[in-house]
Amino acid sequence: YPCEMTMHRWHHWLMKNTLRIDGYLRSVSHRLPGFSEELLMSGVPLLEIVSEPDFRSAEEVLSYLTELRSILQYIGVSDCKMQEGSLRADVNLSVRPKGQKEFGTRTEMKNLNSFRAIARAIEYEAERQIELLEDGEKVMQETRRWDDNKGYSYAMRSKEDAQDYKYFPEPDLPPIEISDEYIENVKNTLPELPEAKKARYMSQFGLPEYDTGIITSDVNLVKLFEHTVEICNSPKDAANWIMGELMKMLNDTGTLSENMSFNPDSLGKLINMIKAGKINRGTAKS
Repeated sequence: YPCEMTMHRWHHWLMKNTLRIDGYLRSVSHRLPGFSEELLMSGVPLLEIVSEPDFRSAEEVLSYLTELRSILQYIGVSDCKMQEGSLRADVNLSVRPKGQKEFGTRTEMKNLNSFRAIARAIEYEAERQIELLEDGEKVMQETRRWDDNKGYSYAMRSKEDAQDYKYFPEPDLPPIEISDEYIENVKNTLPELPEAKKARYMSQFGLPEYDTGIITSDVNLVKLFEHTVEICNSPKDAANWIMGELMKMLNDTGTLSENMSFNPDSLGKLINMIKAGKINRGTAKS
C-alpha cells in the first residue's frame, strides 16, 4: 500500500504561511468551596506561524524548523529554547495512496518540545495511519498526545474543521493596515539573516559550506565565532576550533550552545597563544 505522507497545519485555509498573534489566558479552576487561579503564563504573547501542507518527510520538517528557529533567534523574536517552552510545534499529518490528489484524513499532535520528538512523532504517526488503511480501517480526525518516553501517541479528542470554530471579526479590534513604506523600513532594519551570513562567511573567509551551515544555524555559535575572530583575526582557526573541540565538548556533555559557560574571550586568546608559539595545539586541547 504505497503511501505519500503530508504534514498539515490547521487553519491552512487562512493563507500560505499565515502568522497569528495570540496570548495565553489565565487558568481558573473552580473547586468548592473556593477556586484556584494559575497566572504563570497569563499575558505571555504567543506567535503562531501556520504553514501549508507542503512537507513530505520528517527531514523536510526539521530542515524547515531549523531555518525558522535560526531566523527567529537572529531577529530577536525569541530565544527558541524548546525545553523551556519558548518554541513548540503542533504537527498535523496525513497519508494518502501515491497518485491520489486529495489529502487523507489528518491528525494533530500538540506541543512537541524537541526536534527529536517531532521526528519520532512524525514517523510513528505516518506508520500508524498506513497500518490502519492497509487493514481497511479509517483514520479518525483527532488531536493526539505524543508520549516521547514510550514512543507512541494516543487520542485526546476529536478535531474540528476550520469552519467549526465559527470565527468572526472582533469588533473591539480594528484592522491594522500596514503600508508598503513601513514594510520596506522594517526590511532595511533587519540584521544579517542566516543564509546571507552563510554566503558571506564562505566568500569572505573561505570557509567550507558544511562548517558555515552549522555555525550560522545557531545564533550562539555565530556570536562566539564573530567574537573570536575579532580577537584572533583568524576565521579559519576560529571555525576549526568551534567545529572540532567545541562541538565535541557540547555533544559529549549534552550541553546546548546557549548554556556554554566559558568566557567568550577564551577561545580567541587560546588561538593567539598557539599562533605566538606559547603553547601547542595538544596543550590547548587539554
